[in-house]
Amino acid sequence: MAANMQENLNKALDTIEKKTNHIELVQKAVEASGLRGAYIVIAAALSVLAFVFFGFGAGFLVNAVGVAYPAYMSFKALETKEDPEDDKQWLTYWVVFSAFTVLETFIEYIMYFIPFYYVLKLAFIISLMMPGNYAKTLYVKIIQPILKNNEVFIDKSLHEAKASGGE
Repeated sequence: MAANMQENLNKALDTIEKKTNHIELVQKAVEASGLRGAYIVIAAALSVLAFVFFGFGAGFLVNAVGVAYPAYMSFKALETKEDPEDDKQWLTYWVVFSAFTVLETFIEYIMYFIPFYYVLKLAFIISLMMPGNYAKTLYVKIIQPILKNNEVFIDKSLHEAKASGGE
């Protein structure tokens, strides 16, 4: 039984390494430490989870994940002209992420009473990044109708703000 568990553990570690060995940061950490890549990836993932679960720097970490990776992927999308769908995916992400951030600003005091809020927020943000169209669904069902219904008012307010900004 112990041999079977060891075999399963090695298979899991091999799978982690296959999926992450192309990442330059992992390669550098392996070279610098001499550890298996799977151990480094697991340690990094557990560190992130610890920060998020225990709240130490959780807000910063979650917001960094919500901005850094999408910003880089948006850059990549803008640089590739062949596939306009990735442009659409990341624009949709930013609209939904921005709407969530604005909403969160108004209800942040309530959010801090929700256990594991940052874990839930991280899961939400990661789900928005996935190409499974969760961000698109939220955009089409909630955000787009609100913006369409208020488009004239928003445009008028922006125009007035621009006009009064020069005075």
